[in-house]
Amino acid sequence: MQWDLFCRVIDNHGDLGVCWRLAADLASRGETVRLWVDDPLALHWMAPGHETTTPGVTVLRWAEPLAEVDPGDVVIEAFGCDPPPAFVDSMARRIPVWINLEYLSAEDYVERNHGLPSPQPSSFGALT
Repeated sequence: MQWDLFCRVIDNHGDLGVCWRLAADLASRGETVRLWVDDPLALHWMAPGHETTTPGVTVLRWAEPLAEVDPGDVVIEAFGCDPPPAFVDSMARRIPVWINLEYLSAEDYVERNHGLPSPQPSSFGALT
């Protein structure tokens, strides 16, 4: 399967670390992953040699406008980073599995947030 994993580096590169480990793990299971990240330079110190030592993962710079590509079978938006609108529009034509990856937390506010409706449209038809 083809996976598209979107990640924005917010502060201390923890988001990218989680996304990199997920992409590498998926690739080790025979999956193909495109890791779209707005600051891929951090991978040079975080995962030295990642370009040659992690077959199955392609790291792409996430810059707007995003190159026109067909979405993979699964799209992951890490930590609510919102894939580019044009990419989401193309998802409506392909209808992949769309996952919003979030951190687990022990903060008090988390309990009241479980079970809230998704901010994403309930169907891709609502995107038009």
